[in-house]
Amino acid sequence: LRENPHRHSATHPQCTTIAKHASTAINFLPQPTLHNSTHHAHHPTQPHHHLNMSDSWQSQVDLMWAWTAPFAAAAVNAEELRDGMRVLDVAAGTGSSAIPLAERAKAAGYDGLSVLATDLSPAMLEQLDKNAATAGVAAWVRTAPDDAQCMRAASSESMDLVVCVFALMLLPDPAACAAEMFRLLKPGGRLVTVTWQRAPSAEVLAPVAAELGLPLEPIEAAKRKLYSLATPEAVTALLRSAGFTGVLETEVFTHTIPSSMIADNADRLVANPMVGRCIASEKHTPAQTAEAIRKVVRANPTAYEASAAVIARAVKP
Repeated sequence: LRENPHRHSATHPQCTTIAKHASTAINFLPQPTLHNSTHHAHHPTQPHHHLNMSDSWQSQVDLMWAWTAPFAAAAVNAEELRDGMRVLDVAAGTGSSAIPLAERAKAAGYDGLSVLATDLSPAMLEQLDKNAATAGVAAWVRTAPDDAQCMRAASSESMDLVVCVFALMLLPDPAACAAEMFRLLKPGGRLVTVTWQRAPSAEVLAPVAAELGLPLEPIEAAKRKLYSLATPEAVTALLRSAGFTGVLETEVFTHTIPSSMIADNADRLVANPMVGRCIASEKHTPAQTAEAIRKVVRANPTAYEASAAVIARAVKP
């Protein structure tokens, strides 16, 4: 077994404030209510998913991977790797970013490169370990439970590359996470983030609610949070405020999925802890809600095929 090069950092003052919010990290959506009725380059002019993996999440793993993996690959495959690099994947989930990075390291013969994958959910990381073993890259990947808003699994200025895919916009305090990632990077280290601009599974919610006669405000509130970093300008402002004052580039990456992916997985979407609770209703069974999803998608299939995200790349001065 290769030695794990990552060391635990001492608690720092910010953690005292942030740690109390760790248990609320999954509550970016309204609490369940059962209803009874292009490319930009920025040059400065001056100097979570975190999700507790319940049984319902276990059933979502392959579906989540299918939706997010193309974006994760686009984000990490463009990054240059070298032997000896220390890479951190923040809110790594089940490995859609960490595993491709490790596969590239293995293919290049970079036995000294290591990927530390962290997530608030130990169950997610357990699945990531299994996925890494299946892919034959377990020797390149280490996992550690950690809070993205107050990270203790690595020491300050210890990372060459930090990756955060589809987590920043879900956190109660994205700015705290951005500051933590800045802290953990070495000077000259690179950051890559991915945030949703358009998620088909979210776009289908309002039409389904209308079909079922449910109020739209819980869905609109959830989408405001999900899309809170949906523009290059919003992501740039967040990263600038964290200290990334050097060259910062963003691009909007798009990907098309077959609408059948939503229709065929309607029952699983109803069981999804995020999606399902937005359209929960005492008046409708899960089967009826799933049928409403299928009806909406089949009525206008092309409306739910396009997905898009903002990929940002920054360098720590």
